[in-house]
Amino acid sequence: MSDESTGARVLIAEDERQLALLLEHFLAGRGHTVSVVHDGRAALDAIEREPFDVALLDVQMPGLDGIAVLRGARELPMPPQVVVMTGNGTIDTALAAMQEGAYDYVAKPYRMAEVDLLVRRATERRRLERECAAVAAAPEPTIETRSPALQDAVATVLRVARSLGGLLLSGEPGTGRTTLARLAHGAAGGGPFVDLDGAAVATLGAAVVDRRVGAARGGGTLYARTVDALRADDQRRVAAALDTQALRVVASTARAPRSLALDPALRERLTTVVELPPLRERAGDVRALAESFVRRYGGASPPALSDAAAQRLERHAWPGNVAELRLVIEGAVARATAGVVDPSHLALP
Repeated sequence: MSDESTGARVLIAEDERQLALLLEHFLAGRGHTVSVVHDGRAALDAIEREPFDVALLDVQMPGLDGIAVLRGARELPMPPQVVVMTGNGTIDTALAAMQEGAYDYVAKPYRMAEVDLLVRRATERRRLERECAAVAAAPEPTIETRSPALQDAVATVLRVARSLGGLLLSGEPGTGRTTLARLAHGAAGGGPFVDLDGAAVATLGAAVVDRRVGAARGGGTLYARTVDALRADDQRRVAAALDTQALRVVASTARAPRSLALDPALRERLTTVVELPPLRERAGDVRALAESFVRRYGGASPPALSDAAAQRLERHAWPGNVAELRLVIEGAVARATAGVVDPSHLALP
């Protein structure tokens, strides 16, 4: 999946060859993978053939014009974000293109910095679309546990999920905060699930907060992962969204709620706090989880988990919690060639 750190797949459809070459060199230098065509028919063929993230379409091209290419692209299951490029006297056409579904337009003569910003923003929109599509296609998350503490946590999340408000999930890394956030979203019954990684905002820029809040409005869920990593002003943006947008916020943190440094505006809006127990405190869950992971990674004929291996797993402290257990079992299944997972396959210290 493309994002702002790895670059996007960009199509340039521009009949002015020198300008197309300048754009290609500039965007390639910004880390993007760039393809160039010089007429509308070739542009639509390329979009149908390759999964571009962003298409820069000149409005006036031989054969099909940019609007016709845009209309054709919009018929595809996952079209690229389209930025139309206009010359003098074609601004009205560009505005019409936006009504047809274009992401934005840029007028000639344009500055490369302007193109760079539009491509980065369009790439972020494309990434959000893919994330939402992946969540919609993913199986409904489930949590099976014998732990009363985790059962209570799940029950609380399901009880408050349908309200448009704030929920804070606290737990060590690997305890299932994201799974529980998705469970809350699924129980709420619709809308996009938008992931906002607080630790990544410093790299991607503060504007990503506003874009992701906007993507979740209308009944969706904004998952503020590692919420305490957000700057105070970004936390206030999320808090304001709860007041002005129709969305729910599920925030998560690895810190204990009592020691969590949050802006007061956000803290008072996270009205429900749920603490997830670590795996070492979930008596009886280790073997059941391990066996479910064996079935997941074992293919059509998964190996059996031996009693000795199960006992070894139950003695381990699991500092990485369920995420660590999943990785251990995935590796063990790959090493178990005789139909049984035994302690030698577990690669535990």
